[in-house]
Amino acid sequence: MKKIFFKSLNMRNRGIYTLKLCQLFILSTMFVSISYAQTNVIDGHEYVDMGLPSGTLWATCNIGAESSTDFGDYFAWGETEPKEEYTDENYKFFEGHKEIPGVAYYMLCTNIGENICGTEYDAARVKWGGRWRLPTFEEVGELVRLCWNKWEEVDGIWGRRFHYGANENTLFLPAAGYADTYLGQTYRNQNWKGYCWTGTLHRSEGDPDDHILEAKDIDYDSGSVGRRSSVRTIGLPIRPVINPRETGIDDIAYTRNIYVIYRNGSIELSSIENCDHIDILNVCGQKILSSTVTTKSIETPHFLKGIYICALAKQGKLVCTRRIIVK
Repeated sequence: MKKIFFKSLNMRNRGIYTLKLCQLFILSTMFVSISYAQTNVIDGHEYVDMGLPSGTLWATCNIGAESSTDFGDYFAWGETEPKEEYTDENYKFFEGHKEIPGVAYYMLCTNIGENICGTEYDAARVKWGGRWRLPTFEEVGELVRLCWNKWEEVDGIWGRRFHYGANENTLFLPAAGYADTYLGQTYRNQNWKGYCWTGTLHRSEGDPDDHILEAKDIDYDSGSVGRRSSVRTIGLPIRPVINPRETGIDDIAYTRNIYVIYRNGSIELSSIENCDHIDILNVCGQKILSSTVTTKSIETPHFLKGIYICALAKQGKLVCTRRIIVK
């Protein structure tokens, strides 16, 4: 490394030179961060690659939006055009109501498929074309179960930001609320709660075969995020996806949660049933330890005070990430 000598500089010039070096360091850091946060374009629309195990690439904005914080358009499930009002009666697939005396009274809807991803009923495929489509219930589950997420405000818009492992690319979903016309009002819960459709129909165990009035969605607010369902007639935003593999993924389920703590110079795991490897990264994403897992206690080098990320994997597939704090 080339050494820099200040011997010939007076105090004023030394200060200026030091300031220039600091500025160069800050600029180089900014450029490095930008390089990690780059987006790419497929079929005319930007996506972000979060490095998810399924290979799913998420669009950076909703259909009809110009940025990640814009709410965009709202669609009833299976419809491919937004509209001014969202009611049961103006839903394209509304078929009336059915009463089972003394048992149930519910709305009837046309069965357009258990999974409409990539079909003529998929607004993402119709509006954006190419390979874009609605996310599946399983792909939304990957966000909910594998990603760190936090409620944050961006340019006055609240929403959930999702972050996977050491990848610095993130996904922001704004709290766009929903559209349901009643008493002269259509848009509700904006900047307070967020929803996005999946392409998966919802069925509850024990329901009649024609009880198909709901579809799966992702639902989030300041307190939680989860996979739930909503009535098909209301309008929700759509965040399109592309999965280059297009082979589908199984739903992500674990038989046991893994808890991680740092104690007296070692990482302690509550279970090793579902993991055989651990990587530990600092908050900059640098890997500082990589080790196979054979026991619940893993000796570590001396850690400085701070926050670290533990990435636990089994047979090369990430199982979960956990945060530890060294005080």
